[in-house]
Amino acid sequence: MEKMAQWRRWRRRGGLLRIVVFVTCGLVATVTSWTWKEADGTRKDHPSVQYVRINKWRGRMGNHLFQYMAALGVAKANNMTYCGAPPHDLEPYFELPVPHVPCPATKFGIVKEKGYATYVLPAKLIGNVSLDGYRQSWKYFESIEKPKIKSKFLDRATQRIKNMGLQPHEFNAFHIRYGDKAKQSWFRFPPCSYFRSAKRLLGEQLPLVVVAEPDAKDFARHFFKSCTVKLEVLLPGHVMEDFATLALANGIVSTMASTFSWWAAYVSGAHFVYYVDEIVTYQKVNLWKFKSEDYYLPQWSKLNGLELEAELQVVKKRAGLYNPYALAKGIQGGRKGNFSRANLNARTVDSEFPSCATFVTLYARFPSKHLDREYANWISRLAVLDANIVLFGSMDVLRWFYHLRPLSLISRTAYYEIKLGHLYMHQWHTAWSTWQHEMDKERGKHNWKLYEVWNEKVVFLEYAIRFNVFRCSHFYWIDAGYFRSEETVRIAAAGKPFPSPSFLNAHPKVSLLAVRNIRQETVRTVGKDYPSSIFAEKSMDFIGGGLFGGKQDYLLQWNALFLWAMLRLLEQGRFAGKEQNTMGNVAIKHRDIVEIWDGKASACHDRWFCMVDVLAGRSNVSLSIPP
Repeated sequence: MEKMAQWRRWRRRGGLLRIVVFVTCGLVATVTSWTWKEADGTRKDHPSVQYVRINKWRGRMGNHLFQYMAALGVAKANNMTYCGAPPHDLEPYFELPVPHVPCPATKFGIVKEKGYATYVLPAKLIGNVSLDGYRQSWKYFESIEKPKIKSKFLDRATQRIKNMGLQPHEFNAFHIRYGDKAKQSWFRFPPCSYFRSAKRLLGEQLPLVVVAEPDAKDFARHFFKSCTVKLEVLLPGHVMEDFATLALANGIVSTMASTFSWWAAYVSGAHFVYYVDEIVTYQKVNLWKFKSEDYYLPQWSKLNGLELEAELQVVKKRAGLYNPYALAKGIQGGRKGNFSRANLNARTVDSEFPSCATFVTLYARFPSKHLDREYANWISRLAVLDANIVLFGSMDVLRWFYHLRPLSLISRTAYYEIKLGHLYMHQWHTAWSTWQHEMDKERGKHNWKLYEVWNEKVVFLEYAIRFNVFRCSHFYWIDAGYFRSEETVRIAAAGKPFPSPSFLNAHPKVSLLAVRNIRQETVRTVGKDYPSSIFAEKSMDFIGGGLFGGKQDYLLQWNALFLWAMLRLLEQGRFAGKEQNTMGNVAIKHRDIVEIWDGKASACHDRWFCMVDVLAGRSNVSLSIPP
């Protein structure tokens, strides 16, 4: 009993202690509300005299302009006055919107930013406020007059440009920032395709000038030489002369989220182009702290992913959108299959290009008959192929391949983002996933989505021909997993350049690989019932679909004929999912536009992958189709 009474006394004392603590905290909170809150700088009972200043100047000139202009915007939005002297690199170079006002010797509350490139206007501020952070958003100061470059620097830059034989606003400028940011994992330097696309967007007829940071001058020279982009690299000069040179350009192409070029475009109104993937948003330093719509002005142009948005617009204006189904039906002449040579010739494109080849491929991640780690190994071999490659895929696949590709081959690679749900063949996804899959005798190891990808090969080839970013005469489809052995890689590497120029010049027709001999009975069946389902019914592979192609004009004919045959099989309720079956039909019916190579020849290292031997000039055994 005595212990119980003692416990009750301790409990009463604890209750009194809690009351004392609670009252004390309340008093502290009340007193604190009479002082500045450093989190947001708000207060209800502060005197009406209100000033805004910068807590700490961060970075260099571009960052200083953001901080200064954001402070003016915050001051205007809250009916306050900006005070404090601008940093040393603003007042001597710019005509600033407001005169200098000294700050009073009173206490300032600190307002911290949510993210370095996000727009969050603080709650209504009362009292003196000290803004902290970078505040890299145009939304803070869109209602503030722009700073102006002082005339003496514009005059120097104008003379500098004229000494190069150029005139203001009659050239485009690339601003290259590389050295200090290239080592940081939260920035990406763009590939060559970005600069080529930017050049097309801004106008190829205008000369190019590169304004490089001091530590990026030599890099810029070597990089653009490998990109085959002709331009003039300026030696870094006075910081304000470089800035004014950018401001006098017709268009400015930025790299590495440079605030320097950002402000040159902002104050001059030049057309600004930026690389949308230059910020690695999943890195901790950028996560939730960078918003593209807050940093970049909406009227500026972005190049999306690793290539393309602007380039697509150029291609669409030139040729219109490509509808492969309409082309296939128009060329083939409808269900009866009346072959129109006039229509076919009308589709051919300008083939007066250098004798070189472009390889086209796609990689999509979904359950298939091979494991992801197997494909990863095969694709890493494809990535080192010394050849022009056009890759279609999701953004993560494009980024992955970009990092696999050697630096010396970056200029020989084009990347196009595509989603499987947007494929041309996806419009028949209900058929592929139901009755077509049921008809597949290999359905145990075939995902129905493979049917879309397999039949889309000719569409990807068509796109690549229309774009022709490498200006080549020949195009070849290659499966992403075609290089399955080191021997295949060795053969391709030995035949430099690959494919062999002598092969390209001698064989313009569509080159196909025969993985088995074709019997006369099969040829007659196809002749009587075209397109025939004999290949699907007998699970008989005749033509390999992993690597095929030829010169542009022949390949365009092949693409249209393939599409018509595939669609005809679908209309007739036959199996059309496996592209090799359709390829066998077209090869037999239209043998005048194809050359068939024997995969079983003694010079071949593997009958399924012998096309590498053929293109390298190691094997030249052709296969004739019986009459």
